[in-house]
Amino acid sequence: MALAAILVADALGQTAKTSPAFEAADVHVSAATATPYARGAVLRGDRYEVRDATMLDLILIAYSDGEKYLGKPSWLVGERSELVSGGPDWLDADRFDVIAKAPPSSQPAALKAMLRTLLAERFGLAVHADLKSVRENVLTAGPHPRLKAADGSGDSGCQFHRGSADPDAAPYSSISCRNTGMAALADELRRDYFETPLKDMTGLQGAWNFDLKWTPRGQPASSGVISIFDAVDKQLGLKIEPRDIATAVTVIDHVNRKPADNPSGVTQALSTVPAKFEVAVVKLSPADEPSRGFQLQPGNRLTVQGVPLKNMILIAWDLDADMLAEAPKWMDTERIDILAKAPAPDGAEAGAGTPMLGFDDIRPMLQALLIDRFSLATHNESRSVPVYALVAAKGSPKIAKTQYASEAGDCRSAPPVTGSAAKSPLTAVWACRNVTMSMLAQKLHGMAPNYIGHLVVDGTGIGGAWDFMVSWTPWHDMAGFGRPAAQGPAETDPSGGMGLFEAFEKELGLKLELQKRAMQVLVIDHAEPTPSDN
Repeated sequence: MALAAILVADALGQTAKTSPAFEAADVHVSAATATPYARGAVLRGDRYEVRDATMLDLILIAYSDGEKYLGKPSWLVGERSELVSGGPDWLDADRFDVIAKAPPSSQPAALKAMLRTLLAERFGLAVHADLKSVRENVLTAGPHPRLKAADGSGDSGCQFHRGSADPDAAPYSSISCRNTGMAALADELRRDYFETPLKDMTGLQGAWNFDLKWTPRGQPASSGVISIFDAVDKQLGLKIEPRDIATAVTVIDHVNRKPADNPSGVTQALSTVPAKFEVAVVKLSPADEPSRGFQLQPGNRLTVQGVPLKNMILIAWDLDADMLAEAPKWMDTERIDILAKAPAPDGAEAGAGTPMLGFDDIRPMLQALLIDRFSLATHNESRSVPVYALVAAKGSPKIAKTQYASEAGDCRSAPPVTGSAAKSPLTAVWACRNVTMSMLAQKLHGMAPNYIGHLVVDGTGIGGAWDFMVSWTPWHDMAGFGRPAAQGPAETDPSGGMGLFEAFEKELGLKLELQKRAMQVLVIDHAEPTPSDN
C-alpha cells in the first residue's frame, strides 16, 4: 500500500515538476452522437485524439490505465469510477473531444503527462493521491484445495468453452487449465463473470492443472444450475468472497465544467486528416453473399461486405435509426460492398501494423464516398421522433439522496443480491451512486440495450444526485414474454421474471414512457439505388 501511494504521488507530481505539454491542442464539447462512449487515446503519427470522453474518462487516462476502459460496455468496466474520488455530479455525464499534436515518437507515459498538463490548463483540474478502501472480490484458498500440481509437461494456459449438452438445460461455461497459476485463473474468471477485478489472494504458488464448470450469469433458476461461487468452492476447494482492499485513487480537488478557450491558430497547427479516400471500389453485393459487416484494417483499409446502404448511412453520420428520415425502402434491402484505402494523416508513415486512422477519421471520408457514388443529397431539420421519457410514476420515487457525494457518479453492474446467478430470475442488477436523473437517462441504453430501442431523455424534473439499486430479468430470459423495444414495456414473465420497464416502476417509482420529441434528424432528399462506376 505504501509503495502504491508513493508511485501514484510521484505520477501526480510529475505535472508540477516538468509540465510536459502537447505542441497544440483543441479541446471542445463533443457533438451529440448515437454512440456516446469514449474512444481513442492513441497517437497516430503526430495526432493524439480522445473522443466523446467524460471528465472521468480523461482523468482515468491521465492518471491511471484508463485506456483499457475505452469503447467497452459499462458492465465490463464497473470498477472504473472507484479509482477516482470526489468531483462534481457532471463528471461522468458531460463529454469532450481532445485533439492534440505530439512528437510521433512519444511514449504512453509521456502522453499521459501531456494530458495531465492540458487538463490542468484548460479545466483547472487539481488532484492529489490517496488510499481508499474499495470492496473487491478476492480468490482465496479453502482448507482443502482440490488442485493437481502441474509437472511442467504439455502446453500452458486455459481453454474456455461455452455450450449446453442438452437443449432444454441451462447453458454452461467451462475452462480447462494446464500449467496455470492462480493469478491467471482469477483473470479468466473475471473476464467471464465479474465486473470488478478478481484478485488472487490464495497464497498458492506454482502451476496447477484443473477443470471448472459453472452456469453463466443471467440464467433463470432451473435444475442443474451452479453459480461460479459454488463451482469454485465445490470443484476446486477455493472461495470467492468480497473484501475491503486499500486502493490508490485520484482525488479531485477542483475542476471547471467549461474548458478554457482554445488558443488562436490551433486548427492550423494540428495535422490534418484527409477528407477523401485515396481509392475506393463500391458495388452492390451479390444476392447470395453473407453479410460480414465493416472493418477498419491495418494500412488504413476499410472493408464493407453485405451491409444495407441505410446502415452505412447511419454509420457514416453516427446516427440512431430514429434520426434518419425519408429513407426509401430499398435502402433497407440494397446491400453494398466497399473496399477503400485512406491516406495516412500528416506526419504518419503508411503501412502495415496498427491502423494510423480511427473510425472517427474515416467517417467524413465515408460520407463523401456515399454522397459521390450514390448521388446522395441530404439536409438537417427538426422533426418529432419517438423517445423514451424517464418520468416519475405516481407517488414518491423510491430513491435516496446520495451518501457518496465525494465519489464520481456512476452506475455499475453488480452480482445478484443473493450472491448467486442461479437463485433469482432478476439477474440484471445495477447499483447507482451519486447519479442524477439526466445521467441515468444517458446510461440506460448501455445498461439494457435490448430493452431500449430509442433515445432516452430525462423528463422527471427531479434534481440532485441519488443512490439506488434496481434489478430485472435479462431480455433473453423473459420466456417469450418480451416485446420489441419499439412496442414499449414487456409483459411480466409468469416464471417470476420482470422486465426493465416494470422493474423501474416497481423498484424505483420511475417510468419509461414512449413519447414524441423534436430532435434534429438527417433527411434523405435523393439517392440512386445503383452506385456510379468505379
